Amino acid sequence: MAIHSNRQKFVILSFVLGIATITSVSTAIYFHHRMTFREKQLQQTQDDLAQQQDANRQSEDRIAALELNIKNRSSEMEKKVGEVQQLSLNLAESKVQMQQLNEEKDKIADSLNKLKDELQKQSGTNKDVPVGEAEGVLTIRVAEKIISEPGKIGLSDQGKQVLDKICLLMKKYPERKVRIEGHTDNSPVSAKMRDEYPTNWELSSMRATAAVRYLQDHCNVESSRLQALALADSKPLAPNDTEENRAKNRRLEIVLLPALNEIPKKAPAQKSAGAPEKKTDAAPETDPGSVMQATPSTGGTADVIAGENPVEPPAKPAPASKKKSKKK
Repeated sequence: MAIHSNRQKFVILSFVLGIATITSVSTAIYFHHRMTFREKQLQQTQDDLAQQQDANRQSEDRIAALELNIKNRSSEMEKKVGEVQQLSLNLAESKVQMQQLNEEKDKIADSLNKLKDELQKQSGTNKDVPVGEAEGVLTIRVAEKIISEPGKIGLSDQGKQVLDKICLLMKKYPERKVRIEGHTDNSPVSAKMRDEYPTNWELSSMRATAAVRYLQDHCNVESSRLQALALADSKPLAPNDTEENRAKNRRLEIVLLPALNEIPKKAPAQKSAGAPEKKTDAAPETDPGSVMQATPSTGGTADVIAGENPVEPPAKPAPASKKKSKKK
């Protein structure tokens, strides 16, 4: 009986111990799996966090690039605003300058009209002494039969009267210069005069310088205001095919050159703000008459320029012992 009781106790104890062992092992396995799951979750969370941090860094880089772009655009906008303001100032200045130029132009036109009226009054209604005007230059054209005596090169009384009237205008307008242009027809110089005037260049030079010398010697006009120009037959008014046309071409033209203050100024060109200035090799503006300046010397002769004709007049030979003053 006692042995049977002990065996039951042993069986019961073994059963309890087995259950306890199974329970312990199960618990250990459960916690092991739970720990492994937590570790995986933690690792996944860390990976997700790293990816998010990398995405945040990329977003920050994009934001920094956008901020830099906005800053650059703002600088460009400020620069453009400055250029627009400068252009507005330039436009305002140009308008003022254009207004000033228009006023100067009106003054010049009034002065030119007054001078033209006076010149026409001085020349009278003689059809052989017409007055013309082009681009601020006034020209009085004197036919050969008016300026010279028949059969002679020197000035006629009528020619001197015309020059006396020019003297009055030159005294009234001291800022203007006068250019005397000698013109001929295309007929060769006559044999009688060829020794003294070999070609039409010398002949036109003599007529121009005779008028210039008269203005200097008899009207006391400063030599710096006088010019003589020999053009020979290079600028005919009409074809040299009839005697009437040849008579038109034999003439003196008295040109009243515009003063420097009567030459309209050019409006300044618009340029963009900040644009570099371009250097040009353009020649400076000069007096419109200085290109063909021929100033009489104190000895009574004049250096004559052959205008717009490539053939230079030959040197004038020494005068013969006895001068012949015959009309060409």
